[in-house]
Parts: sequence; structure tokens; C-alpha cells
Amino acid sequence: MEQPTLDEFRERCRSWLADNAERRTAEPRKFVWGEGSDSVALFSNITLEEEAEVHAASRRWEQLKADAGLGSISWDPQYGGLGLPREYERVYRSEEARFVVPESHELIQISRNIVAATIAVHGTGEQRAFFVRAMRRADLVSCQLFSEPGAGSDLASIAMRAERDGDEWVVSGQKVWTTGARFADWGYVLCRTGTAEERHRGLTAFLVRMETPGIEVRPLRQMTGGSSFNEVFFDSVRVPDSQRLDGVGEGWRVAMTTLGFERSQSMSNGRVGAPWVQYLALAHHIGVADDPVGRQLLARLYSQMQADRWTSLRGLARIKQGKAPGPEGSIAKLAWTNQNQLASTVVTHLLGAGLLADSGEWGTYAWTELIVGTPGTRLAGGTDEIQRKIIGERALGLPPEPRPDGG
Repeated sequence: MEQPTLDEFRERCRSWLADNAERRTAEPRKFVWGEGSDSVALFSNITLEEEAEVHAASRRWEQLKADAGLGSISWDPQYGGLGLPREYERVYRSEEARFVVPESHELIQISRNIVAATIAVHGTGEQRAFFVRAMRRADLVSCQLFSEPGAGSDLASIAMRAERDGDEWVVSGQKVWTTGARFADWGYVLCRTGTAEERHRGLTAFLVRMETPGIEVRPLRQMTGGSSFNEVFFDSVRVPDSQRLDGVGEGWRVAMTTLGFERSQSMSNGRVGAPWVQYLALAHHIGVADDPVGRQLLARLYSQMQADRWTSLRGLARIKQGKAPGPEGSIAKLAWTNQNQLASTVVTHLLGAGLLADSGEWGTYAWTELIVGTPGTRLAGGTDEIQRKIIGERALGLPPEPRPDGG
């Protein structure tokens, strides 16, 4: 089929969206102090029932797009895509922004853009045929089971074991901080199949049905108030060897592919929290916009926000050129966590005691959502220390830090 021009494709997107969604009646509203929600949360803070509705609506929308050929625009046609350049993806997103569409659930984005992408690289022919198109369409959704209570960003120290038993593996252990596990059909899990001393060489990846006997999912209540994360327990869970992803002992290589897609995903996603104009409006609202210390803090925050945005754009431009993800993902992640820490300092300085109790005043106590969520951003998606290590060793070429297993 002949590749359409960008203008032709844009018209196709507009026509389909007009038939399937409600057009926004106006351009996105500019920020006005005191209007709309004052939430600046960094993590989801909704009930299980509300999250289930968001997940279901997001899933239906992805399926509807896929049926129209607009769900995987730049992906290979064998996975339900159109095989078009990434520019066409951006055209669709720009047009979709003009319509009211369901909020995207994080689990579906993880399943589509991280787990399915990893299976497309490391899966067998049968696994790719079964999972990738179904996950891209959201017929199946998968959570990512990496972190453990004793192994967060240091994946090489995970303890969950998988023991071979004929054509099956028996998996026991615990995973933690798993997004969307309560709604997942499948889990992509990293297990230890070798000794603890083998570290990287002793890991193997598996795809596991979340309804398999022996799996228990428990929600984790965060100090932000929400419970979007979960801990997942495996008690002698039997997993067919056909659900092993790549070779025995190749789990580290598979995980590195996954983390590359994860960093690319973090650059593509819009940042949560508050826009710059809301910090400035806060200073004006409480009458401290002329405070010299506050002005310096605000200037630093604005500079960090701009640098973070430009770094993400540079990384996305690299991917657009067909290159492998570079260090920009780690730099952008580290810059974002530093930005959140500085933002907490800024609002604490501006509001002072106004943060201590909910007076009902718009745009004051709500900032506690950002402050109590900031420590979590330093851990999620790789700790600050891990990001610095990646930048130092892979981008700057510095010697690796001494390790007891490094010879």
C-alpha cells in the first residue's frame, strides 16, 4: 500500500476522531488561580473503583483505535501496525488532543510500550504471535514484576527463585511496587534460576498468567493516600517452560532491553505535578512575589523545568532518527526528581505554616500532595544513585565502581 502523505493521514485521523469522540469546545484553558482542581499529585490518589473505571475505559479506547488501524501506527503490520514513520504517530497525537478521550491507564502503557516491545525483541515466534498484537490492542495487559523488598534498582540481587521441574518451573518469592497488578492478565517476572553469587548471569525472565494458583496481589497504601502500587506473592507457582522469555540465564539481557524501553517511555510521557505558572501564581496570590529569596528559588525552578524539557526532547529526537536510546533517559529522570525536590523547597518557603493544616483555601494545602510524593519519584523507575551510575559509566566513560562480584 502506498504511504499516505502527512496531510492525507491527518485528514484520516480527524475524520475518525470526529466519528468516535467529542471535539473539545475550546482550546485548553489557561491556568487561572482558584479555578478547577488544585491537585498537584505526583501519584494516583483515587479509589479502586475509580481506577477500575479508568482502566476499563482506557482499554476500550485502545481497542477502538486498533480496529481503525490507529493503535500502533509506527509498528510492524504483523503486530497490527501501519509500519509508518514516527512522524505519523505525532500527527495522530496532535489531532487526538483536540478531542475528549478516555484517560490512559498506566498499566496499559506499560503493557503496550514496554512489555510488548520486550517480547517483540526476545520472544519466540509463538510468543510474539500470541502476545504482541494482543497487548498492543489491550486485549491482554501485563504488569512488570521486577522490584523486591530487598532488591529495588539493584536487579542483580533479586531473590525470587524459579526451580526447574521437568517442563515447568516452580516460582516462589515476593515482588513489590508493581503498578496495576490487580488489573493485569499477565505478569512479566524476573527470577533467580542460578546462585546468588552469579548475580547477572543467574537470572531468567518468564511470562506468567496472574490468575495462576499461588499468586496473591495485595494493594500498597502510599503516604500520598492512593494505592496504585501492589505487592505480589508467589507461593510455589507452576509456570510452563514455554512461557520462559529468552534463554535460561539470559534474564539480565532481557531486563536491560526492558529498561531501555522504560526510559524512552518516561521521556515520551508528560510530567505530572504543577506547571511553572502555578508556582508563580502562588507567589503572587500570597503576596511574596517580591521576596528576594523566593524569587531566586522560583528562577532556579524555572531553569530546571526548561532544562528537563529540552533534555527529553533531545532524547526523543535521537529515537526519531532510529538510534538506540541514549543517556538522555537517565539524565531526564534524574533532572525530574531534582526538580521535584526543588519544587518542594519552593512551596515550603512560600507557604510556610500554611502547609500544616487544610484551611480549605484553594491552592495551599494541596501542595502537600507534591511534597509527600517527591520521595517516591527518587525511587520509581530507577533510584537517583542508579541513574548517576548509568550516566557516569555509560555516558561519561568513567571507571565502574568497585563491586564484590566484579573480579
